[in-house]
Amino acid sequence: MRETSVGSLEEVSLSAAQWMAAALRDAADTKDRVVFALPGGRSIARPLAALANELIDWQRIEIFFVDERHLPLGSVDRNDTVVDELFTSELVRHGRLREAQIHRAPHLPGHLQESARDYWDELKRFGGTVDVALFGAGEDGHIASLFPGRNELAVDVPGMLAVRGSPKPPAERITMSPGLIASVAAACVLFFGSGKRGAFDSFRDDRTPVASCPAKLAASATNLLVLADHAANGSDDH
Repeated sequence: MRETSVGSLEEVSLSAAQWMAAALRDAADTKDRVVFALPGGRSIARPLAALANELIDWQRIEIFFVDERHLPLGSVDRNDTVVDELFTSELVRHGRLREAQIHRAPHLPGHLQESARDYWDELKRFGGTVDVALFGAGEDGHIASLFPGRNELAVDVPGMLAVRGSPKPPAERITMSPGLIASVAAACVLFFGSGKRGAFDSFRDDRTPVASCPAKLAASATNLLVLADHAANGSDDH
């Protein structure tokens, strides 16, 4: 299934949650452990709030992050801290999810490459693949920490990459590689807000290469849902 849908922020957030729940349940029909990858950022707040209300056997879900800022664990600027605040802490508090099921990218000060390698090793414990992933596209069309025109986009093998000199702070990050993103079975890509209008246009333009719009990497997924609110679609008057 490959679908693109536009609606109000409330509508597309609910659509994202329902899609994620269905994709997770489908994956659980064929696997004992399901790998679910999440981004950071505040744009995922509504979809995750709606997802928490869905009927899912969270005890079978292993949560990873599509990218992470190479900062100390617990830093308020880390993606996993944001996801904790928005989503996972409540699941853990109510006994629906165990802390051990949340797989956080390590922070080894001065050793970014080793941190990325260790995170990849952790994912390989669960098969080295991602079953379901949620991505939020940036204003420049980036997803995870894969930015337009960067050398990381040439890495077509699955893995976790060390990113240095990121165009968005902080400079050091860990990200799913293009090869890993392209291998995701079920992917949902969000374009929320008027700032994402150009990125959404580029994503839909067949003439735009991945190097200019890395969000297109997710289009390799067999099950793909692309969601934009009216602001990102240029239809704010709805």
